[in-house]
Amino acid sequence: MTELGTREHWGSRIGFILASAGCAVGLGNIWRFPTTAGDNGGGLFVLIYLTWVFVLGVPVMLAEFTIGRAAQSNAVGSFRKLAPRTPWFMLGGMGVLVGFMILSFYAVVGGWIIGYVFSSISGTIVSGLSPTSLGNYFELVAQDPLISIFFFFVFMAVTIMIVYAGVGEGIERWSKILMPILLVLFVLVIARGLTLPNAFRGLEFLFVPRMEDFKPDTMSAALGQAFFSLSLGMGAMITYGGYLKRHHNLPNSAIQVVGLDSMVALLAGLAIFPAFFSINPGVGFHEAPGGEGLIFTSFPQIFLQMFGGDVLMAQLFGTAFFSLILIAALTSSISLLEVVVAYFVDERGWARRNAAVIMGLITFLLGIPSALSNVAADKTFKVLGISFFDLMLLIANEYLLPLGALMISVFVAWKWGKKAALEEARTGGSVDFRLGELWFFILRWIAPFIIAQIIALKILSDLRGINVIAVSKEFVDNLQWVLTSVNAIILAGIVISGVYLWFVRSRKKTE
Repeated sequence: MTELGTREHWGSRIGFILASAGCAVGLGNIWRFPTTAGDNGGGLFVLIYLTWVFVLGVPVMLAEFTIGRAAQSNAVGSFRKLAPRTPWFMLGGMGVLVGFMILSFYAVVGGWIIGYVFSSISGTIVSGLSPTSLGNYFELVAQDPLISIFFFFVFMAVTIMIVYAGVGEGIERWSKILMPILLVLFVLVIARGLTLPNAFRGLEFLFVPRMEDFKPDTMSAALGQAFFSLSLGMGAMITYGGYLKRHHNLPNSAIQVVGLDSMVALLAGLAIFPAFFSINPGVGFHEAPGGEGLIFTSFPQIFLQMFGGDVLMAQLFGTAFFSLILIAALTSSISLLEVVVAYFVDERGWARRNAAVIMGLITFLLGIPSALSNVAADKTFKVLGISFFDLMLLIANEYLLPLGALMISVFVAWKWGKKAALEEARTGGSVDFRLGELWFFILRWIAPFIIAQIIALKILSDLRGINVIAVSKEFVDNLQWVLTSVNAIILAGIVISGVYLWFVRSRKKTE
């Protein structure tokens, strides 16, 4: 229960869409998408990624929305209400735990970005520094304990403030402000990049599929990016769905949220690749950049070149660019904290304000080892030879999130059941849910099979990497080729079935 004894709800449909899109949109779109696209050849990867987003991402997101709205509760309470006296509530508990874990290291990166926003305003990182000097500057921001922890605290304080204000006055209100600003800043950055000479090479890299770029793991890489960029499997969409009223059209909402998320990922590519290939005309497609080196140590150098050495314009452009990344990080951190806060408000009877402050401060304390793991040169904040930051990232993103999405699919399809799930999905203006049968089929058979692949291949890769099992690289490559072929057949079958159900079957019913 809330402080007023009644459950909060979204004030408008657009507020819910923008808040959910903000939850999905984050560093995974702006940082990881260009990185993965660069590593996997650009255009072909983008095509496969977009296909997986709508074939698998929409069904799982819709499943989370239906669970939350049907129960009108948080991640834990939803499973308690829909499957009383069963252990399924532990799945929601895992989502709360994942929210704690991800926010504890995610906010550390958010702090780095705040540091870069101030550095852009002052002109420090757009004053003609070499890539080596920019690398040294990034190390200063990330490895100085006082700077890192201070900006980490500032980022958490802003997140707490927004969640503290509640669903309507906090999350929805700020999502309506931050998401449009995010899109406007993207347009400004992209517009300048596309006016540069030879910017079309970036467009060609991003949108023209080249079969020679296909690798055994391209399919799984695209699937993994689609899955993680949508923030599925951690209870956030269940929590947001719990604030929905009965008249909302869930299938349309899921499509719109996924569409916005995918658009931001593509905008990130448009913001980076045309500018990069224009300023580096001799670089081949196979040398496309990505990752931390691009965002923090390479791209700032591009700002000055984009404006012919005009430091003032470079400052303005750099400030807009890093402000854009900060907004994306903030919209995701809000949803991560809300997963945790909603549990304590609904299940423990805490006042929202107390839950936001206490859980936010606890998350901050849990994140200090992640912040200091980039500082310590010894093993103080390192486990199994990797930093505490990287360990949290590995456990949460590579294992717990896929496991959560897998179990959510199993719950809807095998425990909750077809009748109840379809009835909830069709409530609220979506009675004619033409793809309802296909949606349920994907949840029952396809999603568990595909997500299980991600988990199994990751386990195999990690165990091989630390020499726990003796498996050759050739065996892993061959296994990926087999799974790629199977996935391609599944993908084609789903697309054909969807087209048939949407156009052919629906037309026969109306005749």
